[in-house]
Amino acid sequence: MDNPYYLTNNEHAKRLAAAVRAWRISPRGAGLTQVALAKKSGIGLTPLKRFEHTGAITLRNLIAILRAMDLLENLAMLMELMRRAVL
Repeated sequence: MDNPYYLTNNEHAKRLAAAVRAWRISPRGAGLTQVALAKKSGIGLTPLKRFEHTGAITLRNLIAILRAMDLLENLAMLMELMRRAVL
């Protein structure tokens, strides 16, 4: 794995978008179309397409996407790791 500090914020965003897209389309993942995910998450199709293409997204839309694909526990784990790091 690359040192994360060598990547730009844009590169991280694009990698995150690629991972979310891969999970979205995988039959072993969410197995959803863009239209189905947009509807299930409650975000517009345009912001979803923009995210998958550029990595640009609001935090609230990312949370909605993670929730719709049953991945919200991953965000909760990240927050717990951060909480433990400051104790």
